[in-house]
Formats: sequence, structure tokens, C-alpha cells
Amino acid sequence: MNFYSRTLQSAAAFLHQECLQEKVESGAMLLKNGANINALDEDNQTPLHYACYAGNVAKVELLLKMGADVHISQNGRTLLHEMCLQDKVECAEILLKYGANINAVDESNETPLHGACYKGNAACTEFLLMMGADVHTPQSPCTPLDTACQQDKVKCAEILIKYGANHSMLFWNKPLNGGVTPLLFACFNGSISCMDLLLKMGANVRIPPGLTTPLHVACKEDKVECAEMLIKYGVNINAVDSWDKTPVHYAFENGSVACVELFLKMGADVDALINTTTQFHGTALHIAAMQNDLEMAEVLIEYGANVYARNNQNKLPIDLLPQKEGGLFDLLVESTAQPVSLKDLCRQQIRATLVINNRLKSLPNLNIPRQLQLYLMHGA
Repeated sequence: MNFYSRTLQSAAAFLHQECLQEKVESGAMLLKNGANINALDEDNQTPLHYACYAGNVAKVELLLKMGADVHISQNGRTLLHEMCLQDKVECAEILLKYGANINAVDESNETPLHGACYKGNAACTEFLLMMGADVHTPQSPCTPLDTACQQDKVKCAEILIKYGANHSMLFWNKPLNGGVTPLLFACFNGSISCMDLLLKMGANVRIPPGLTTPLHVACKEDKVECAEMLIKYGVNINAVDSWDKTPVHYAFENGSVACVELFLKMGADVDALINTTTQFHGTALHIAAMQNDLEMAEVLIEYGANVYARNNQNKLPIDLLPQKEGGLFDLLVESTAQPVSLKDLCRQQIRATLVINNRLKSLPNLNIPRQLQLYLMHGA
């Protein structure tokens, strides 16, 4: 390497450092004397990167005026992506002024708008949308609204909806092999604020049969508040997914007594048949027995689970206990040893009728004695 080359290399290194400073003059002098404006440091960063990260607006504009590459990227991630992650709106504005692609996608097929929403950078989110950013990003596995709901960034979600994001849109996400909506993402992460926004704006809770509903997700993730909110907005508590499972069964399988009690109080059918695998077909109480879960079994029986139900192998719940001793064994022996009384049969029939008509939650409003209400609800 000759002296001239070493000098230019040193000038380039000095230019990187100068771009961290506010003064413009020294950087301009280096550029006029031949410093490489797009020189890369050991981290593949150009002087423009340094100026942008420092939020040095004057240096950013100077470099772009003098020919800095606005499209430079690493794995598809441009400087505009980075500025939106950092909520540097002024730098983002200058980058766009000099030709940055507002809808550029990185290796994850995410745009600068995704980054702004991921970080909850509301100002940058609104700026990008005002400048024409695509609110739907059809090439991406998740929309910006999905991202905002995943991260509980309700302000960004509000802005996206204002600019036309379709909060009820069902798009196909092949890696998940099912329909995914922003509401599902919000449920998965327990984002009550985003859920409330989406539901108030009319998000669809009635997912087509055979697909995972938001309530299924809330049950799987033990998000009791999310489940309660969904029920208030009319979600079908007895909907079945592609595994023929209802939401209450996921809550049950995950040991969420609070979720199970919530659903049963609201009229979930405890005796609805499910397919937990291709070999097993039974009720929630069968699964309780398999898992030797006394607390869950007590709740199910309290709400009218049928201890005499048989699965496709003609087995009762008691037959599936891993051990024939202990509290759950005693409970099932006691429950199956006694014939169902006429009053309990009447209670179960009344409850079943109320469940079918989705009226169990209205039982406290009936003009009947309180003692009878309690008996119909709890058997006590």
C-alpha cells in the first residue's frame, strides 16, 4: 500500500469519527480532499451510519448531498430501518428526501414501518404512513398491525388503524399453518390494551369453523383477562379448532383453573367430546384423570361433568387414572358408586339446555329463588 492509499484510508477512518461530531466543516474538508464517502469500517458501517446513529442531522444531509449511498444495507436492513427502530424521525425524513425506499424489506421481509411499530415509536409510525408507507405489507409474514399487537404498542396500533390497517383481516401464515389476525397476536401476548382497541374497532371474533379462535389462544396461554374480554364481545365459547378441541379444554390441559371456571360459569359444555390425539376421543374429565389432576376434576364435576362418559375405547375417566389411589381416585370412586339422582339429572338437563342456547350466564337474572339459582349453577 503506497503513501497515498494509506492517507486516504486514514482520512476515511477519521471521517467516520467526524460524523459523530456536530461540526460540519471538518467532514466537508475531508470529503473535498478525497476521503471515501462510502468507506466501510470493520463493522461494515459507512460514515452515513455514524452520522445517523448520532442523530447528527446536518452531517446526514451533507453526506447525502455529496453522494453517500442512501440504499446501503446489511441483510436487506437499510439505514431507514435503523432510524425507525431508533425513532429518529428527522434522520428518516432526510433519508427519504434523498431516495430511501420507504417499503424496503430486510431478510425477514420486514419494512421500516415494522421496526417503528415493534419499538412503539408512534411519531415515526405516523411519519412513515404520512409519507406513503404500505400499511398492509403483503410480502411480510406479519403486518405492522400484527407487530404492534404482539408488542402491546397500542398507540402505534391506533395510528395504523387510522391509516387503513384492516384489523379484522384474516391472512394465511404458512409457517403457522392457519389463519392469524392481529387479535390472535394480542391474545397470545396478553395485550389487553390492544385487544380492547381492536374489539372496540370491530375486530372479528367469529373465526371460521375449524380454525384457532382468539379464545383458544387465550386459553392456551392462560390469559384469563383476555378470555373474559373475548366472552363479553360474544366469542363462541364452544368453538372447535382443527383438533376438535374447545377453548375450555386447552385451559384445562394447561392447568388454568381460573380460565376453566370462567368458561364454565359462562356456559361452556364440559362434556363436549374432543380429539386430543388421533387415538383418543373423550371428555375433559377423561383428560383430568389421565393427568391425575384432582383440582381440575373437582371443578369439572362441580359444574356437571359426566363421570359415566366413555371414550372411544369404552373407558370411563376412572379407568384412565395412572394410579388407583389418592384423592382423585377416591373422588371418582365416590362419584361413580352413587347413581345419579333425579334432581341431579334435572339439573344437568336444565344446564345443558341453557348452554345450547348460550343462556347460562343469564341464569342469575331469572325470577327464581336464589337457592335454586345456586343449585343450578353449582349443584350446591
